[in-house]
Amino acid sequence: GIGDMDNYNYASEHPWALYDDDFIKSIIIEDGVSSIGKASFNVCRNLVSVYIPESVKSIGDSAFGLCDSLTEIKIPKSVTSIGEYAFNYCSSLVSVEIPDNVISIGDNAFRDCSRLTSINVGQNNNSYKSVDGVLYSKNVETLIKCPEGKSGGLCIPNSVNSIGDYAFYRSNLSSIEIPNNVTVIEDHAFCICMKLESIRIPINVTSIGNYAFDTCTSLRSLEINNDYVVSQLNRLFPDSPIETISLGSKITNIAQNLFNGYNKLMKINVAADNAKYSSIDGVLFNKNGSTLIRCPEGKNGRYLIPQGVTYIGEKALESCKGLVSVKIPSSVTSIGDNAFSGCTSLSSVSYSGNIEPEHGENVFPEISENSPLKYVVVFGKYLNNTFCGLPVKIFQATKNFNPRLFRFYRYL
Repeated sequence: GIGDMDNYNYASEHPWALYDDDFIKSIIIEDGVSSIGKASFNVCRNLVSVYIPESVKSIGDSAFGLCDSLTEIKIPKSVTSIGEYAFNYCSSLVSVEIPDNVISIGDNAFRDCSRLTSINVGQNNNSYKSVDGVLYSKNVETLIKCPEGKSGGLCIPNSVNSIGDYAFYRSNLSSIEIPNNVTVIEDHAFCICMKLESIRIPINVTSIGNYAFDTCTSLRSLEINNDYVVSQLNRLFPDSPIETISLGSKITNIAQNLFNGYNKLMKINVAADNAKYSSIDGVLFNKNGSTLIRCPEGKNGRYLIPQGVTYIGEKALESCKGLVSVKIPSSVTSIGDNAFSGCTSLSSVSYSGNIEPEHGENVFPEISENSPLKYVVVFGKYLNNTFCGLPVKIFQATKNFNPRLFRFYRYL
C-alpha cells in the first residue's frame, strides 16, 4: 500500500495480532508507505529484521515496542520523527543510527533496550548529537538518553546543563561524573541504576525530579554541594545502601531528621572549608566541634564522644542500632531529647564528669527486663544519683585496683 499506515491503541488490534509470537520474523514495508502507525508492530516478539523504505517519514508511538528479538534496525534518511516508546523493550538491539533528517525523537523511544550500547547520530543532523554513543541535544546542553547497555564510567560533557527524563534509566554504568553546569535533573533520570556505586551532585543543581535516584541498589557514596539537594535528601535515595555522605563547603542548613532511615550510613564527611559544620571520625558536628549534631545510623561498636563537646543534640544518636558502648566526656553539659533513642544494642554508657548534664526527655531507651543498658558508669566524685533518667554505678579505685580493668571502664 501507499500513504500512512493505520494507528492502533493496542497490539491486539492490528491485523496480524494472531500471528505475532509464532510466525512474524521478518517485515518488508513497501515503498510508498509514508508513516508507520502507532503500535503497528508492537509485541511482534519473534521479529528479527525490518526493511523500512525511503518513503517513510515517521515512525509512530510504540511502533516496534516489545519486539525483543529485533537485533538491528536501519532507519532511512527520509525519516523526520520517531515516536514515543517507538523501540521500547527492544532488548536485543545493540546500536541505533539516527539519520540527519530526524528532528523529533519522542520520550522513551529507546527505553528498556537493555543491550543497547550506542545511539549514533548523523553528523549533519541539526537537532541531535551523539558523543561516545550517548544521545544529546544538538548544542550538547541536554543529555537525552544514555544507552542502557553501556558499562563502565561516563564523564558527562561540561556543556550539559540538563539531564532528561529517564536519561540513565536502568543504566549499567558504575560511575557517572556530572559537571558543575548541570542545574536540572529530571524525573527518573537515574532510576534503577543498579550498578552505580557513587554520585556527586554538583553545586548548581536547583531541581531534581521525582524518583530521580530510586532503586540505585549499589549506591554507597554520595557527595552533596548545596542546600537545595540537602533539603531533598529524604526523598531522593529511598532504596540506596549509602555508607558515606560528603557535604560540600556551601552547605548551611541541615535539618535535624536529614539522615533518618539511612541505616547503612557509616560516615558523614564535611569539607574542611565549610563555615558551619565539621566532621570528626565520620560524625557530624557544628564548626567548632562543641555540638554533636548527628551520628550516622550505621556506626557500630564503641564510640568515644570527643572531649570538648558540650551539647549532644536532640536525636543525635537516634537509631544507631549497632552501637554497643558510648563514652561521654566531662565537657558535656547538656543532652537533647531522645539523644540515644532507638539504640537497641547499647549496653554500656560511661560519663567522666562530676555533675549530671542538663537533659531533655527520653534521652535513653526505656529500661525493661530485656534492655541491655541498665545503668551508666560514672567516675570520681559524681554528685547525682541518676544520669539522664538512668541509675548510675560509681566506679571507685581500690587498693586492689587492676589498671587493665580501669582501661576497660574508661572505654565503655
